[in-house]
Amino acid sequence: MAAAQKTDEVTRAPVRWGVVGVAEIATERVIPAMQMSNLCRIEAIASRNQERARAAAVEFDIARSYDSYEALLNDPAIEAVYIPLPNHLHQKWCIKALEAGKHVLCEKPMTVTADQTRELIELRDRTGLHIEEAFMVYHHPQWQKVKELLGDEVIGSVRAVHCTYCITLKNKEGYRFQKDQGGGVIYDLASYATTICQLVFNSRPRRVFVSAEFDPYSEVDQQIAALLEFPGGQASITASFNAARYQHLEIVGTKGWIRSDYPYAHATPSSCTLYIGDNQSVGAKSARSIQFDPVNQYTLQGDSFSQRIRGVDTVPRPLEHTLENMLTIEALHRSLRSGQWEAVSR
Repeated sequence: MAAAQKTDEVTRAPVRWGVVGVAEIATERVIPAMQMSNLCRIEAIASRNQERARAAAVEFDIARSYDSYEALLNDPAIEAVYIPLPNHLHQKWCIKALEAGKHVLCEKPMTVTADQTRELIELRDRTGLHIEEAFMVYHHPQWQKVKELLGDEVIGSVRAVHCTYCITLKNKEGYRFQKDQGGGVIYDLASYATTICQLVFNSRPRRVFVSAEFDPYSEVDQQIAALLEFPGGQASITASFNAARYQHLEIVGTKGWIRSDYPYAHATPSSCTLYIGDNQSVGAKSARSIQFDPVNQYTLQGDSFSQRIRGVDTVPRPLEHTLENMLTIEALHRSLRSGQWEAVSR
């Protein structure tokens, strides 16, 4: 009885987290969200700027601050780290964290090449630690419902997916507009759409084609229109740093359709709706809808990751899924250069 009680206490104990970097995504969304969880306890934060680390620690009531990422990784009390660094630094610090014995939750894209992802898979298998890409959209209950509807063939076989994700970015000083830091809209906004398309079709695409508009100064892709050809149908994606803020996703099947009015990142927890149509639906008028109350995707993401560390069987998004998405992203970049259809590598 005593051993069982001790095991239960360990399972319920919050995971001790460290944050590697003070990026905006961390300070504005992820840290506040994880601090709302009973399963996450952020105990340390690091920046290469000592004052920024101290300021963040004071603002969020974090016990310890470090003036280097290495110092945080050497903290024996930290079990898991969240990495919100610029894209080109992700793999390097994922490797260092795993080698330091820490579980890793890393912002998307976790890597900028498929080979980098393969290296992380090998290191994960060697260390036995948990590492996951921070695609918080997967933790929203609307996608669990979409998978259920598709599995039950409510709309028949999927034939097409249409995705739009646009924002206006006026500040072009950050990493999103730096080619050597993994900038561009494909790595950023379009990666949400590509991973969701693969979830819907339950496969990677065979080939892709992309048309792009480039920022005239940084030369990064700032707007794209892409076509993805899957074994069962096609997907179209529009993503932009230079358009009105807008999100949309629609799945069209042989017997009906599903439309999400808020499919991707929720800046603040908001209600959202799935609209479901059938062959009797007129135009875009749905036959029924499913409403979802506001949830914090980032809190749910932290909960799920922490539960897995504690041995609770949650639904994971393994690095193999990350690799599938990166292979698609690589093909999109090849199409940018060639102006032609490009096969997705196997």
